Amino acid sequence: LPFMVRRWFRLFPAYAVCLLLGFFALGAMGRLGDAANLGDVGTLIRSRWVQTEDHLPAHAVAHALMLHGALPNEILPYSTGAFVDAAWSISLEWQFYLIAPWLIPLLQRRMWAWGACALIALVGIVANGRLYHFDFAAFLPLKLHYFAIGILSWMLHSRRLPLESPATIGVSAGLFWMVLMRGNEAIPLFLWCVVLGMIWNSTPSAGLNSLARRFLCWGPMLKMGLISYGFYLCHQPLQIWVRAALVGSAYESSRAQTFAILFAISGVAAIALASLLHI
Repeated sequence: LPFMVRRWFRLFPAYAVCLLLGFFALGAMGRLGDAANLGDVGTLIRSRWVQTEDHLPAHAVAHALMLHGALPNEILPYSTGAFVDAAWSISLEWQFYLIAPWLIPLLQRRMWAWGACALIALVGIVANGRLYHFDFAAFLPLKLHYFAIGILSWMLHSRRLPLESPATIGVSAGLFWMVLMRGNEAIPLFLWCVVLGMIWNSTPSAGLNSLARRFLCWGPMLKMGLISYGFYLCHQPLQIWVRAALVGSAYESSRAQTFAILFAISGVAAIALASLLHI
């Protein structure tokens, strides 16, 4: 219970503020959906806006519980990103926290638990799009292999599992195979391997490792790291407001100009708001 309370206070306050931003951006989303120059994107935005307004109480309850990502479109349309697209990952994270106090000790004691997780993830991935549809794959079984890779990395780093044991090698190979089979998910897996290599490198002053460490320890990067959670959540509602304000204006004549204004204004506003949320 103390773990759950700590994680709730870490996630929910900034999340609630950004949900309010997303709620008040619904009108702007409707204006975007009506913009003829957005084509199919505008149609999708309008459909999502209509569905959100039609099921507003249900969306509010699902988001308040942070379980909106666990509801397929067949139960609650566009539940995953009804107010804020980026909130899909917050629901996914919360779903994991609900089972982590039981799952992690089990994975540390029983190797068969790794196989059970892999089977659950595989069934969920195969069924998604056939039996049900989750936007952003925000239902925990669809991303369980990523959490398993994270847990395995921590257990290896803390020496809770011997790196050279056949069981460790088998679990690692299975998890990597699952990700590689997803095609586009091979890129984040590769980047994670690079990060692990940097962490485990015994000579941090050598070559690329030294350059990467200096960049990540650079003042502005450290500041962005501190406010990254709030920035991640609030940037999209702000972009919707700014983009809706540009509809029909002279700035829409050039796509490059539209994007430059959009990212400049929403980016500065997101950094300012995220800084306030971090205080």
